[in-house]
Amino acid sequence: MTTRQRGGEPHLIVQLVAECDAMARYALASGLKVPPHVFQVLGNVKEDLKDTGPDDPTPRNEVTNRLVAAHGQLAHLVAPATPRTLLLLSQERESTRLPFLGPVRLIRQMMLVAITLLLAFMLTATSPSVTHSSGDIFSSSGLDLLVNELFLLSAAGVGAAFTALFRANRYIANGTYDPKYESSYWVRFILGLIAGIVLPSLIPAGGDGSFSRPLLALLGGFSASVVYRIMARLVDTLESLVQGDSKEVLAAREQAIKVQAAEQRIQDQLRLAAALMKLRTELDAAPGSEQLKASVVRIINELAPFDGGAEPPEPRPELPPPDRERPRPVVAS
Repeated sequence: MTTRQRGGEPHLIVQLVAECDAMARYALASGLKVPPHVFQVLGNVKEDLKDTGPDDPTPRNEVTNRLVAAHGQLAHLVAPATPRTLLLLSQERESTRLPFLGPVRLIRQMMLVAITLLLAFMLTATSPSVTHSSGDIFSSSGLDLLVNELFLLSAAGVGAAFTALFRANRYIANGTYDPKYESSYWVRFILGLIAGIVLPSLIPAGGDGSFSRPLLALLGGFSASVVYRIMARLVDTLESLVQGDSKEVLAAREQAIKVQAAEQRIQDQLRLAAALMKLRTELDAAPGSEQLKASVVRIINELAPFDGGAEPPEPRPELPPPDRERPRPVVAS
């Protein structure tokens, strides 16, 4: 079915028929039991499309409903495989000229890239510039450094292509491959190349051969997320150190402000106590102010308490009021 609407998109009925046909072929090839009425519905729809075409305004609601029901039954039968993936595999199998490289375009392109990187890895490995101790960006330069960087880049590319092919092949085997995620595989591949160059530069290789730069490049290309976690951990560590220093500075400033405020409060209290002492001296010269002087002494003691074992001076006790002359009892004569 090649009938298409404007814009190049297939008609809905044509797409349903194509997906049902791909799912029915997959189910039969997998030994699944397909209901007989599904083939009858597909045959009737194909005959109607041959007679009238998919864009005919003649209503065919009943046939469309039967086609949708058959599509749902087939999708449930072939699950977890999806109709889009089975249709894509069927179309790619019929149109590709290099079927031995893979069933979909992404696999074929990635296979070619992986073969190229393998050849580059083998060619650069035969160079005399590539040794166990070479490849250090601080001790090498010129053509030797370029050859070693290409050697590490090809190793990282092999690791990145390996993990991309492994993941894509798993989805294709399950029938759940979705072509809309094709760009994400290439993004991961590029990230693997970057990680394969960065990781050997971050981690120094040992001289005993237990931890070589090609191995680090291969691991970086295979799992770019490892390099991302390492760099994120380094950034978090630096950020925590900076935040720790700033917190200590802020705490010291806050403590200094508190000490300064306490000293200012003590000075204010001492000045007020001195004023009250002066007021007490003036009250000592005034007669009949014992209660007021006792209140002033109490306030002074609260503002500037005495230190050491000395006790604050006790206020003078208030004199009791003079006894009034009691009336003498009248003695009867």
